[in-house]
Amino acid sequence: MTSAASDILSVAYLQKEAKIINKLRVVPLFETLDDLKNAKSIMNSLFSLPWYRKSINYKQEIMIGYSDSSKDAGKLSASWHQYKLQEEILKLAKKHKIDITFSNEQEIMSLIGVKKFNEVIEFGKQLKKILIITRGDKGSIAINEDGVTECGSKKDLKTSGSLG
Repeated sequence: MTSAASDILSVAYLQKEAKIINKLRVVPLFETLDDLKNAKSIMNSLFSLPWYRKSINYKQEIMIGYSDSSKDAGKLSASWHQYKLQEEILKLAKKHKIDITFSNEQEIMSLIGVKKFNEVIEFGKQLKKILIITRGDKGSIAINEDGVTECGSKKDLKTSGSLG
């Protein structure tokens, strides 16, 4: 989990010191309620560093965890803070000209109780409609065959897998 900018910077530093040629991307995970509340400040600290923006090639993936924040604050409060975090990060990204992708691995499946592939596809179609309504041209979403969901800041809505 990411609780401070140093969590991300230390990984970047270790890769530099290890002389890794093909650097691994470092994806901050904001999962607890405190992490969600502090994410804007953390990402602003990172995005304010010119060398950091260049090192990520102006593209940043951010993982938002659901289980811990739901345990911390309840589903309604956690959902509000997750939404608020995405809005704040999108504004920061626009300010720093960074392309953002939000992702959340397969936890989305456990949240909605999806057990069948067809249900994942139907859920993706509904989520796509919700995203268009709530974010307009500010967001994108992709749901692949494994149920992995990604939301981002691209102007066009893209879907992968069988969502068409």
